[in-house]
Amino acid sequence: MKPLKITNEALKLFVKAHCKRLKLSYYSIGEYKNFTEDSTIENLAIDILRFSGMKEEHVQAAMYGVSTILCDNEMGVKHNWSVMYDLAMLAHAIKFADKFMCGNRFCEVGMKYPQFDAKALIKKYKLTLTTVYEPMFSRGYTESERKTYYEIYQNETKTISFSFEKDRMGKGGYAGATFQTLESAVAFTKWFFNHKSWYVKDWDLFTNGLGGIGHKELIEINSEHIHYNENVELFIK
Repeated sequence: MKPLKITNEALKLFVKAHCKRLKLSYYSIGEYKNFTEDSTIENLAIDILRFSGMKEEHVQAAMYGVSTILCDNEMGVKHNWSVMYDLAMLAHAIKFADKFMCGNRFCEVGMKYPQFDAKALIKKYKLTLTTVYEPMFSRGYTESERKTYYEIYQNETKTISFSFEKDRMGKGGYAGATFQTLESAVAFTKWFFNHKSWYVKDWDLFTNGLGGIGHKELIEINSEHIHYNENVELFIK
């Protein structure tokens, strides 16, 4: 594997020193396997996040998710990065810490099969449907049944965005959200989890490996001024 690219020099030195201490190959970070059977790498991931200077609440949320979950779900007590292979978990921690130390607070949330009151979400965040978008992975398919389109809802300032499979907002499918602060991502997670009648199978906090439109694609979409028009079924870039 290629070594992780770490922009912040202090973090790079910190990570390499601990890799040397543990006799862990820097090139193995990110592999889908466990380096140890104990909590050694998990503790290192926590130390790396703390080294970045982020709040302890966000360190714990990144590793273990939000603890109080009242909505119906299938995640278990621990979720988020702590349930990954430890070398994959470590890569997530390093990348997230590096981004944080470089001043980038953008983060994402991924949702698998979320079922909720769509009107409540629209009202809370004052959302408007701005785009219906076909992601890159879908454009190679010619069969209509394999195509995927996402409806993108954004607040007025476009600092918060949600993406849902077309016509499935609140009705399952794969979904994602983007935020400009860690606080807002945690606040949304807590708000969703606090509704006992809602459901989600799985949830990614701060990173999104589940579905929806990510931050990089949203930048491209917004910069191209692609907007939803109720008289046209959808726009495809």
